[in-house]
Amino acid sequence: MNKLTFLFLTLLTTLFISCSKNEHVSKAPSLRLIVTNESGEKVVGGVVLLYNNYHDWYETMNPCHSGITNKDGEVLFEDLEEVIYYFDASYAEEYMNYPQGIYRTENPLTEGVLKTVNVTIYKTIYKTAEQ
Repeated sequence: MNKLTFLFLTLLTTLFISCSKNEHVSKAPSLRLIVTNESGEKVVGGVVLLYNNYHDWYETMNPCHSGITNKDGEVLFEDLEEVIYYFDASYAEEYMNYPQGIYRTENPLTEGVLKTVNVTIYKTIYKTAEQ
């Protein structure tokens, strides 16, 4: 066997061995919320609190993540668990998503999938006893 044939077989064997390995790369679920106001305009600088269970969301305690919407009205949460998430989106203390809007993911998030949810926040009117 000459040197060229030996080099070719060595290269082919190395290539075969390196390509035959299958590595499963796991990526945790991600959630992107796109926040708009009741006029359909993107909300920049909105606050989003994320909860991983109904009780914490209902009591507004122990958010597992929080974020601020960017120039496109979006906030991205990564490395999440495969559960249903609840969220509050607000802006300037007078706009919020609940009770009129969506407040949770429909189903548990899925490994390796980026879930996108559109959230509309509405202007709330608080009345005091004096009004």
